[in-house]
This record gives sequence, C-alpha cells and structure tokens, in this order.
Amino acid sequence: MNNKEILDNAPCGATHVDNFDLYWNIEDRDALCWQGKRKSWLSLSSDTEELRSLADIKRIVELEEQLQNIVASGYLPKIMEQRILQNLKGGAL
Repeated sequence: MNNKEILDNAPCGATHVDNFDLYWNIEDRDALCWQGKRKSWLSLSSDTEELRSLADIKRIVELEEQLQNIVASGYLPKIMEQRILQNLKGGAL
C-alpha cells in the first residue's frame, strides 16, 4: 500500500503500521494489534522493528500533495519538475 492507502485503511485508534500492513495502537507500553476480521484490537507484542507512525505518514502525504501543487503551478524549472515527478511516482524523494 502507498502512504495514502495506509491512512485511508487505518482503523479508528490506530497509531502505527508495520511492514506487514498490520495496524497498531501503541500507547505507553501497551501494544494492541488490529484484527480486521474480528474488528477488534488484540493485545500482542510486535517482533518487527519496522513500525511507522501514522502521524508521520500523514505529514508525508501532506508534503507530497504540496509539492505536487508547486510542480503544477509551473514555478519550478522543468528539469526539477521532471525529477520531482519521477521521485513521487516511485514513492520517495
């Protein structure tokens, strides 16, 4: 999933997502994993170190949208536009 899809599919209460696209609610020392089929949070420990903050992902999506608006405005030199658009399609800058 891309960053936008991760945010769009996040259940209410999710704070993080792991590299398997499982959503987590992590507050203090408690870790709850979203079980989509059961529509509930289960207390589990995560063996993965690849948790991404949904707040960070949200900010990345906002910045990517702003960058696309800047490119669309024609403000940047053409060579920069091409590089930025190429990187946005690849999902990273």
